Amino acid sequence: MSDNNIWVCTVCAYEHDGEPADDFECPLCGVGKESFEKAE
Repeated sequence: MSDNNIWVCTVCAYEHDGEPADDFECPLCGVGKESFEKAE
């Protein structure tokens, strides 16, 4: 497992551990997976 598998919401900066599923919604602001980018 990699410690770098963090995805960040571009709207509210919520950090999700692991790639979001296709139907994932941010628990803080409700946007979909398309608004997440992999953290570097």
